[in-house]
Amino acid sequence: MNLKISNLWRSNNSNKLLGGRYKIIGKLGEGGFGETFIAVDMHLPDRPKCVVKQLKPQINDSQTWKIAKRLFDQEAQVLYRLGKHGQIPQLLAHFEEDKQFYLAQEIIEGETLDEELIEDRPWSEGQVIGLLLDLLRTLSFVHREKVIHRDIKPPNIIRRQPDGKIVLIDFGAVKQVTTQLANTISGQTTKTVSIGTQGYTSPEQLTGNPRFSSDVYAVGKIAIQALTGIHPRYLSQDSHSGGIEWDRNANGVSPQLKEILDRMVCYDFRERYPTSQDALSAVENLPQKLLNSVPSPQSLPKNTKTSISKKLDNSSLDLSDTIVSKSYDRNLSHTSPTIWQQQRFKVLLLGGSICAVGAVFLMLKGVFTGEPVNQLNSENKLSNPEQSARDRDKDTTPLTEQSAPVPDTQPTKQQQVAKLLQSADKQRVAGSYQQAINLYDKAIALAPQLARAEWGRCYSFNKLQQYQNAINACDRALEIKPNYPLALSGKGYALVQQNQYEQALALFDRAIKLNPQFVEALNNKGQVLGVLERFPEALASFNQAIEIDRNNYQAWRGRGVALFELGKRQQGIESLQQALKINPNDKYAQQLLKRMQRI
Repeated sequence: MNLKISNLWRSNNSNKLLGGRYKIIGKLGEGGFGETFIAVDMHLPDRPKCVVKQLKPQINDSQTWKIAKRLFDQEAQVLYRLGKHGQIPQLLAHFEEDKQFYLAQEIIEGETLDEELIEDRPWSEGQVIGLLLDLLRTLSFVHREKVIHRDIKPPNIIRRQPDGKIVLIDFGAVKQVTTQLANTISGQTTKTVSIGTQGYTSPEQLTGNPRFSSDVYAVGKIAIQALTGIHPRYLSQDSHSGGIEWDRNANGVSPQLKEILDRMVCYDFRERYPTSQDALSAVENLPQKLLNSVPSPQSLPKNTKTSISKKLDNSSLDLSDTIVSKSYDRNLSHTSPTIWQQQRFKVLLLGGSICAVGAVFLMLKGVFTGEPVNQLNSENKLSNPEQSARDRDKDTTPLTEQSAPVPDTQPTKQQQVAKLLQSADKQRVAGSYQQAINLYDKAIALAPQLARAEWGRCYSFNKLQQYQNAINACDRALEIKPNYPLALSGKGYALVQQNQYEQALALFDRAIKLNPQFVEALNNKGQVLGVLERFPEALASFNQAIEIDRNNYQAWRGRGVALFELGKRQQGIESLQQALKINPNDKYAQQLLKRMQRI
């Protein structure tokens, strides 16, 4: 097992025991909220491993420190109380050292649910009901403790080995400490923070007002994803009710289960089950025939490779729980190069000073080449460099069935296609774009009507700067699947490279209309509007993206530039500063901020 050893612990005394007992042996990850390490508890005879999480609040005075300490202690008490449940990781210790806060927590062995939710491989009703029963029972305990999880999603659900039980991890408690502290320092009075993940987060939670039913909404979305084999982000919404249109993508779902899931994901929280216990009661009262179809947890598909997961959420490192995951660590960031950053910003650098000629929007091209633009939030590498995600879009050609596996010595055509797509995706993520194209071509030779493979080719051609080939590939994807947001966005990007801005804008608008939650299409739209110097519209597009995902630093960055162009210099600077809070390593925002501050 290869672990990245923290530079912090290389530079300091390697024999130092954190908190007087924990020896750091490796680093799991880091983000805006702090760092996570794997450690050995030197006070116990068998030297068990645990996870140590370091919270790094920005504190400059003693009064703020007292506030931070009080908040941290309160949230640690919540985590400790929840950890008494057998399916929630135990909090082993919390302490303060050198003005930093630390948590020590239990490591959970198993695999995250996103390893089981495989694209185009819908679960049976029995499997989904079993998941609902197990997850809602654990969540009911959480709600009885007056706690709202706020970030329920497949990567935060582990199927524990060896008993196959569901374990709920990554509560938003520690992130709440950081945000409450920031609000206290800034004088804001916001009581809650918008923590969550696009696709699983309820409308009211996006506005910073989570309720118990917000967790119910997320569980319902996961169940629908399991039934359809489609990521929630790709499921369309009714333009009038805001409800999710999903059942046409599920084969033979019973009306009783459909009724429960529809209520769980109602747009209006007042129409949902108020708590997880209410939802659990409804599932437990399903017809006995359906309840009898629930398989044992161990019968669900399992992977075998074990690694340390980097447990990161969509915004940054979540410090609540870390797992030992039976999966490979996938940083699947499926993005395309940026739009603004590929254009020449209309700023002249004269003798080291900046002369703004109509737009900071068109900063020097050399500064901004190479950064990807987003396609979907789960595919946004730069929003969270370590984020683990996968492409989730349903093609017209099913790849696999929920049936007994065929021996690998005689793979079916569908299995061959699935394997080729998986290999192609890995090559694309690794940056081996020509190899990815070759594999996509092989998959298409076996299954010509494969929109996902055509989009993969489009993406790869964009990265290779073969824009006409990219357009052709996305066109073929759209012939197969006319309402395919990823293909619309991919073609739009290629058109931007050919200076066909209005045509690209129309494609981004179509993608947004198909999926109003498509944050990256909103970002792309804002970028094109910026190039066209339509700054009020650009600002509106970025604001809309931020309403959906407040942790999307690229939207904050774009908003900052739009505000600056509209003569709101200070607001623009503040927006860029917010982008840097989310991603301190955003060199583009750093450079923009320096230039704005000098003007």
